[in-house]
Amino acid sequence: MTRTEKPIVARVNGPAMGGGLGIVAASHFAIAQSDARLGTPEVDVGLFPFMIAAVLARIVPRRALVEMMLRGQKLEAEAARQIGIVGRVVSPENLDVEVDALCNDLAARSPTALRLGLRAFAAQSDLSLEEALPLLRNALGEWLGTDDAREGLTAFLQKRKPNWTGK
Repeated sequence: MTRTEKPIVARVNGPAMGGGLGIVAASHFAIAQSDARLGTPEVDVGLFPFMIAAVLARIVPRRALVEMMLRGQKLEAEAARQIGIVGRVVSPENLDVEVDALCNDLAARSPTALRLGLRAFAAQSDLSLEEALPLLRNALGEWLGTDDAREGLTAFLQKRKPNWTGK
């Protein structure tokens, strides 16, 4: 999931524990309804959330994550938002509206820019700044050679909405 070239939106409408929490953490966006609970209960049965620790460590501050994993915490949606597990918390009746709005917003963007951008973002995520900048410069060059780049720049100059082709 962390290397996919399409945006992933997690729609959290109930409990997201253990592996379910790992899926939320690996998603690009996460919207939870206010009564959702998210957590790492593995330690309660003598296990540890080994496999999801890696994706959680990329989005949750260290102290909060260690406490969550070692104590088997189950967080309310708002607490999960405060430490970065989800981006937004909405009422249950607004969950589908918010998820649909986000997905429609993403669908209105250049699929080429999203694909190349997510590819470059994933590739640079574990690099130093000195290593990441040349990689990102090359990705920019690749994007500039696409039809969507030309269309986006032309539409901007002509003050009109772009017509994306995905090429």
